[in-house]
Amino acid sequence: MKYLQDLVPGCNKITDKAGMLNEIINYVQSLQRQVQGWMGLSSSYVVCLDG
Repeated sequence: MKYLQDLVPGCNKITDKAGMLNEIINYVQSLQRQVQGWMGLSSSYVVCLDG
């Protein structure tokens, strides 16, 4: 749990385990949305180059 706390910004301020896990889940979901956005942008760029 300490390892995850160190990876997630602001997670060290949360003391209860449920709140900490919730913050970690939100952070991972945010990272997933960012990656999906980048993948969408890169595929749009390739389509523009091909077309």
